[in-house]
Amino acid sequence: MIVFENLSTNENIELQTGCTPWFQKIKIVDADAKTIYNKYLTPKKEYLGETSKIVYDFWKQLLSVLKEKPFSIETRRGKITAIPNHKQKLLLKYVGSCMLSSSDNSPGLVPKDSIEIGIDLMPAIKHPNLTTVMSNSGFPKQFQGDFRETGCHIIAKSCHRDHYPEPPCWFITLAAIELKTMQNVDEKHKKAYKVLKSLVIGEINYPGKCINLSSYMLKTALMFHVHGDKQCSSSHFGDCIENILSYLGSNFFNLKMPCFFARDMDTWGILFETPGFNWEFDRQLTVIGDKIGGGEVLFALLWIYFWYKSTEAAKSVLSEESCVNEHYSKITYRFELFKASVRVFLGEYYSSGKVWKVKLKRSRIRIHSMTSAEVNIGDGFPFYMQKLKEEYGMNEDII
Repeated sequence: MIVFENLSTNENIELQTGCTPWFQKIKIVDADAKTIYNKYLTPKKEYLGETSKIVYDFWKQLLSVLKEKPFSIETRRGKITAIPNHKQKLLLKYVGSCMLSSSDNSPGLVPKDSIEIGIDLMPAIKHPNLTTVMSNSGFPKQFQGDFRETGCHIIAKSCHRDHYPEPPCWFITLAAIELKTMQNVDEKHKKAYKVLKSLVIGEINYPGKCINLSSYMLKTALMFHVHGDKQCSSSHFGDCIENILSYLGSNFFNLKMPCFFARDMDTWGILFETPGFNWEFDRQLTVIGDKIGGGEVLFALLWIYFWYKSTEAAKSVLSEESCVNEHYSKITYRFELFKASVRVFLGEYYSSGKVWKVKLKRSRIRIHSMTSAEVNIGDGFPFYMQKLKEEYGMNEDII
């Protein structure tokens, strides 16, 4: 985060609750601050305005700096270089200068000669009143001590680009305490996280905001596994991997993915965004769609069911029996093939007229729609996968 220190005080800003307690409207009350940020204020010159303008100018300036002065760091084992790019992400490339010895590797971890690392940077304001954040019902009270130490920030991220609140909302991020919590997990759980992130997430960044299994969801699942109501009692990291994937699969199935430090907020946000298609349904899917509220709801549930099935399949692939009977390189190949096919499909999703965005408020999706008394979404899933494979080459090997 890049912090605006001159806005991070009670004297310069007044915070007001936005769409939810985790989103804030920022009123500028200091005259000097109004002059500095005049370009980004709402028409009446009272509140910080649309977040996208600030984010765009921030990345434009950063790109200009990186083009003028290349940035690199030599480390003991290689070199890290910043790569100018037009995406809103700081892209670093690491190139190793020596091979790791076998003693440096944990079992199941494979060294790489080079890797690209994407880092999210956001313009931010230090939250000037931590007590109000801790009073939110979704904040776990046992972490108040750590929270007072780390604090939190308000970042230029709106509640949703199609929601249009006025004045715009900014998001309270708890990234600082999340970082501290992740750094303090024991070696067993760090190993489980590394294996899962390497296989399930890897170097891939899916485009857009479509629901998928993200790195943030994986981190959240690990924190719930270690610090949730049912804390980990496993002795081996392989059991932790299975439990984490079970948690993710269960949450996909039950249409919820709560944030660890904001448990009354969903990581998917206010709106569900999933792919929709101009498909001719077979009779079975038409009936299912009619019963649960139409084709938009059907497409949303089938896409989320796809990720439920994917996590369940990943758990099966990484079971102890599978890992003993199948060479590690074959297992990693299956994951890489799956991720590549999803990435290609989502590229189509954001560029092709054949796929349209489904955006639904949670109220449109019945919480028990996956397996209600009237319908089972799983009944229509084979047809869904068949169409994805035929039209987009979606690889279903892992599923």
